[in-house]
Amino acid sequence: YAARFGMVWVDYSTMRRVPKGSAAFYMRLSQRHSFTYTPSECNATSTVSHRFKEESTLLHGMMNSSDLRDPQQVNQIAIRAKRLSSMAEMQARYNAEQGDFELMRFWVARGMRLKAAAEKQRERAQQLE
Repeated sequence: YAARFGMVWVDYSTMRRVPKGSAAFYMRLSQRHSFTYTPSECNATSTVSHRFKEESTLLHGMMNSSDLRDPQQVNQIAIRAKRLSSMAEMQARYNAEQGDFELMRFWVARGMRLKAAAEKQRERAQQLE
């Protein structure tokens, strides 16, 4: 592979294109029309799906075992949902770097849903206080 400008590495012997980690970054930039990532966040080097599963299990446990009328519990759920949203975005960048854009879109959508859920929980915590 030869380093080239753009969002893919090109193997000139087979003409196979492999997306760089920056592909997810630029996709997000063009969708949101804003620059939210720092340069260090543009490339993902490892998957976070195993950590996401652990955090998700803990979140479900909190929601199933807690009294959702307690503002502190609702706030903790919002914090955990926001953390999961960040992990989903990291996983999307990792999948883009690996060239799996379908899975990347799945993780981007999941991250957006979690971010919306976290915001709803924050609003609910404020109402309960």
